[in-house]
Amino acid sequence: MPELALPAKCSICNQTFYGPRLALVGRPGNRQAAFLEKLAQHIQTAHKEVATAIAMGAAEYQGMFIMSQFATDDPELSRQLDIARWNVHQKTLPMRITDQMIADCVAQVLPELKTLASMADDAGLAANLTSLLQSMRNRMQEPDKYILTGEVQEARSVS
Repeated sequence: MPELALPAKCSICNQTFYGPRLALVGRPGNRQAAFLEKLAQHIQTAHKEVATAIAMGAAEYQGMFIMSQFATDDPELSRQLDIARWNVHQKTLPMRITDQMIADCVAQVLPELKTLASMADDAGLAANLTSLLQSMRNRMQEPDKYILTGEVQEARSVS
């Protein structure tokens, strides 16, 4: 049967893998899990140091997630939890907002803000500043990138 496959290139060695395969006829099975296993096998055999780093990162995330289910008055434990959370956050940021990006954004809205300020339009000024900050937050946090429902939404709100 004809199958469609999308390539994935290893960013370490540039080897190309094809999948997940999509059968045009018949049951597709768990394509994503099978493809992920194929990619993981490559990392484990061809890039052992990276596989070790991935395992350590997974353990760090698991520990952070477990600890986040508990409250503690121990400042050192709280600090360790926050460092683990921060490390996971740094690794999963969708983008980095540079000082230049901030300066460009400010330059774009500055004329309108000056006008609103000169008119003593506090409400308009507040609305524009709020919009600017919300836009920056949304670019970093991607709150509406995926619309999740049910159990997935509940899990997202916990993490």
